[in-house]
Amino acid sequence: MKILHTADWHIGKKLHKHSLQPDFDLFIDWLCDCIAEKKVEVLMVSGDVFDLANPSSEARQQYFKALMKLKRLDCKIILTGGNHDSPTMLNAPQEVLRELDIHIIGGLPIELSECIIPVKNKQNKTEVVIAALPYLRDADLRTASQGNSYEDRLEALRKGIQQTFLDAAEICKIQYPGVLAIAMGHLFAAGAETSES
Repeated sequence: MKILHTADWHIGKKLHKHSLQPDFDLFIDWLCDCIAEKKVEVLMVSGDVFDLANPSSEARQQYFKALMKLKRLDCKIILTGGNHDSPTMLNAPQEVLRELDIHIIGGLPIELSECIIPVKNKQNKTEVVIAALPYLRDADLRTASQGNSYEDRLEALRKGIQQTFLDAAEICKIQYPGVLAIAMGHLFAAGAETSES
């Protein structure tokens, strides 16, 4: 099974008041060609679908056109929200798009198991499960009892993110034993170093 991962589409972005709408259309054309050429079966988009939490009607229209263009290629599409996205705005058409085998997780749902998406092969057997975790916001992770200092809040966020991913892994292990699990997320990276690899 071939899976293609992308992120940070930032639909609706303007650069020095110059619209990047034509550039996004070119990107989607390239992406469609790549998916068709490589026979990709799953497309994963990890957050920042839009550039603004309340995108313009033109940006929303471009988004839906892009999804329909990609859907014609007969691949499963899984999108998660990023820090630029509004979870409610992304989730609004969730049920309709799910009928088209397009899965959207705009924000962390109450039931974490809703983020676990099975992907079946041509023999209708679950070949892989995707833990589609959206950008984890402070409100998703912290409780009122945790410290008030910046360091305390930062540590609570780190532990909350780690625990959410561990919980998703456990759900995959229990519900889909022996099936490959892939986690996708939209995170900030800190303390990274370059290496030779």
